[in-house]
Amino acid sequence: MALLYDDDPNGVLRPVGKCAKHFNLQKTDGQNLDTDQDDILDTFDAMTSGRPRDMIAGFPERVAGWREHIIGRREVLVALAERRFRDRETVLLELGVTVDDIQTILARFIDQMRIDSESVARNVVTIGSVTAASGNVGDGELVTTKTLDGVTSPGANPVGTIAAHADYSGRDSELSPASEALVIRCVDDDTEEDEAFSWDGEAQDSRYGLASNPGVGAIEASMTPINGAANNLLTGGRIATTTAWELVTGGPFPGGDIELQTITAPHVGIRFEATAASDQAVKQDVTDQLEPDKSYWLMVRIRASSTGPMATAGKKARVYVGTVAGTPIVSGDAIIEVTQGSFTTSFTLYSTLFVMPANITDDVFVWIDVDDDVDTGETIDFWDIALAPVQYGAGIGLGIIQGETTTFVKGDRFDLTVTNDRAGVIQSFFGDAWNVQLPSVASSETIADSLFT
Repeated sequence: MALLYDDDPNGVLRPVGKCAKHFNLQKTDGQNLDTDQDDILDTFDAMTSGRPRDMIAGFPERVAGWREHIIGRREVLVALAERRFRDRETVLLELGVTVDDIQTILARFIDQMRIDSESVARNVVTIGSVTAASGNVGDGELVTTKTLDGVTSPGANPVGTIAAHADYSGRDSELSPASEALVIRCVDDDTEEDEAFSWDGEAQDSRYGLASNPGVGAIEASMTPINGAANNLLTGGRIATTTAWELVTGGPFPGGDIELQTITAPHVGIRFEATAASDQAVKQDVTDQLEPDKSYWLMVRIRASSTGPMATAGKKARVYVGTVAGTPIVSGDAIIEVTQGSFTTSFTLYSTLFVMPANITDDVFVWIDVDDDVDTGETIDFWDIALAPVQYGAGIGLGIIQGETTTFVKGDRFDLTVTNDRAGVIQSFFGDAWNVQLPSVASSETIADSLFT
């Protein structure tokens, strides 16, 4: 016997769908209750004679009691849905689960959906533009992503911590709230340590219990810059040394000679220039720093003496994560490239996000190279190189980047808004009730939302 989903009276999602339908209807009832209360009270407030305050005495409290009943009803419906998932004969045995913990059951349910090629309608999360406050002193940046990994919790909210799952690896998050304004604020600018930032979200509507993916809410997450000493997994990112970066001569790296170059004291970068020396590149071993299925930021600042410092059109300067032979680990995602003709003469910040493969069989390095000779009299500089894990909250990932010239000070801030179209009824219910994300598709899902409406 196989696990049944929706095509049979014993399908696990049939009764769960009915519970979800009325779970959502109860919220609608609660919202109507608020509207009704305001409508009624407005008529009493409009009275110009009599004692309207005495007339409505106790009415708001009575409505609050009705709201508590709605919260209780929604909690009962979720508990009933959980009972369906805990049925030994039709669910637990099919999933190979021996405990009745709902998160363990749902994690295995996600695995089984993927095995059975089952899917639900997708929610689409949109991360709005990042706005740096006009009064910011620091000239750093904030980078964002909705790509999840397989080992890091997508965040926490008032409902609880969102558990990580291997199925999320490399997939877009669908776990954010319907709409949430986020504020990332510098709360500590101690010059002896990395700047510290708070990560605050707005409180979500939980008046009817089990708010719609409540997001960060009142929970504060703290973070430090990805290119700061605490987070950067590389040595010599801002102050390069010959002991931090290993020189590689010959082989497939026709980049010319390499030397260390003072950028702005005490900062030291890596310079490629034309000489008669053998072709060279540099690498740094990060094998012991990286985890399978985990997401990382890779960043660097690059400048050149001209927009075209190399001999041949189409050639590139690169920073990437690769094997000992120089083969990129994750094609396209773990590579930063600047093409001949596109260089800038002042430092430009480049960053990318990648998720490590589930199986890492080779030693892993961060490489810096150029794939063509540097022209006589020309130079290419690499500086402020960083590799750091992504920090998640409210279903999205963020990264603070220290500025090129000016550090952040207490009070500097960034603002952004995250939205979720909640187009998938089934997906939204599983997020609301249990903080999980089911396998989904943009169209032609195998389990129709009509089952939950």
